[in-house]
Amino acid sequence: MKDMKKKIPAAIAALMTAVSLFAPPAYAAGWVSEGSGYYYVQDDGAVLVNTMTPDGYYVDENGKWFQEHMSILGQDFTSPQKFVTMSGQSFESYLSAMNGINSRIQKAAPGRRTIHLYRDGMSLCAVDKQQETPLIVLSEDTLTGGYRLRLSTNLGSGGFVETDLRSYDYEVFRYMCSVISNRPSILVDAIYQSWQRENRYGINMVSWAPVADSMVMLEVENGAGIYRIAPR
Repeated sequence: MKDMKKKIPAAIAALMTAVSLFAPPAYAAGWVSEGSGYYYVQDDGAVLVNTMTPDGYYVDENGKWFQEHMSILGQDFTSPQKFVTMSGQSFESYLSAMNGINSRIQKAAPGRRTIHLYRDGMSLCAVDKQQETPLIVLSEDTLTGGYRLRLSTNLGSGGFVETDLRSYDYEVFRYMCSVISNRPSILVDAIYQSWQRENRYGINMVSWAPVADSMVMLEVENGAGIYRIAPR
């Protein structure tokens, strides 16, 4: 893991130098705004990087906090400000977005996929002769206050192909991650790499692996991967 401290950005340093003309030369731990980002400065003047701040926000390798903006099957989303635990989750609020995503899927593959929204989760199922088979299920993990993401399907190449049904499955997977994490792109990449590639994030079945503002551990059940996702 990269060093969790870095030198304070020049613009922030200049601001603090100006302030010091009117006050004793000391730092006060907390958030500082610079340009389009926010940075957490410690008492010694160092900026936290690639870690969680004391108040529970994730800052990247440059020390920056921000929210991700993304488009998923025609729906525009902004990531949460921080990891959303189950106690703070309201899945009913996703009904409109899920309907929009489902409408796009039905146009591409009518009757072959269906999406369900529950009080405590959501699922994507394959449909064959009116029989449903769960492919991706997001549900509560009562042990951590986080989530269990169950995968039992190939998510394709990760690039969107209009005629490939797996691309739509991948987009639903992306959406599920986007309602959990402030950095869903990192969470998506980590789980996808573990499920179908070289697992460069080190997700395993023995210990928790840090992934942005999440901790992730893998369980295997009847050929399905169950990713336990907890707040970091």
